[in-house]
Amino acid sequence: MKRSERLLEAIQGFESVVILTHSYPDPDAMASAWGLKTLIETTVRIPCRVIAGGAVPHAENIKFIELLCPPLELVDEYHPDVKDKIVFVDCQPTAGNHLLRNMATEVAAVIDHHPYAKKTFKSLFRDVRPRSASCSTIIADYLREQSIRLDTKLATALFLGLSTDIAKQPILTSSDQRAARFIIREVDFNLVLAIQNAPYPRKLYRRLSDALQLTRVIGDTAICFGAVVDSPTDMAVLADFIARCEGLTAVLIAASTGDEYFITVRSRTPDWHAGKLAQALTSGLGTGGGHIERAAGSISITPNRCDQDIQNELLRRWKSQLNLTDIPDLPFLTT
Repeated sequence: MKRSERLLEAIQGFESVVILTHSYPDPDAMASAWGLKTLIETTVRIPCRVIAGGAVPHAENIKFIELLCPPLELVDEYHPDVKDKIVFVDCQPTAGNHLLRNMATEVAAVIDHHPYAKKTFKSLFRDVRPRSASCSTIIADYLREQSIRLDTKLATALFLGLSTDIAKQPILTSSDQRAARFIIREVDFNLVLAIQNAPYPRKLYRRLSDALQLTRVIGDTAICFGAVVDSPTDMAVLADFIARCEGLTAVLIAASTGDEYFITVRSRTPDWHAGKLAQALTSGLGTGGGHIERAAGSISITPNRCDQDIQNELLRRWKSQLNLTDIPDLPFLTT
């Protein structure tokens, strides 16, 4: 039986489905959730909502929503109704990057391309493929298996979801390439160009300038604590920018927003798995994980755990994990 058939069999008969993706959704999360909604509503006629927490602050992602109009509801809180059947897309129940973290919730299905979280979870159906470049790959496979023709906007969204996440994957699987061939026939590349070339606000450059002043170099790694950010997405932009600097093999960005302290990790060498680094940095403090080259995590700020305490512990763990204990740190802009 095809995977799409097993998924549809698992949810057959539900009154409604809530598709939950990670907070601060990126193109892959928005596109794959949209594609799954299309699959379910077209085949088994079950109405679906797509929800996520946080905001969509990055310029390309804002333009993605403006031009493609994905069926996404951004909410501050979500308390499942007894009739809600929840499908996780581009995240997992035991991860800490979604609205239902730390809640005991019955899960209908989990579809993801991130490595399995350390804690286990129960679900009627799961399709977790860590070797896939994107969750859009998996959803495109389902749509192809069910012979569903994509409209232009959904195809363009899935293309952007796949292409945005390709940078995180050193090798594309045959499934990734098959999905790309299926998607590309209906893509509007004028929309792709408009989204990929969305103008950045001047505020972002000020934030980058300030963050670079705070960045320190330790050996062949760079760290930045305490930058002013609006969301974890801003941290990802900064981390990607710094990680492209010649001579660096790993980058750690850490900053607080609200009552959460977020980390973003980048690795440019197989010696350091970014996801495992994120797990080690947040172990016992919060949650973390991700891909070989890109990862993230979060730590709750409490009265007994302030920003400075978290920074000190992250620095200690970073040096310990990367064997940098006796190496001094230097300003990034003067090294």
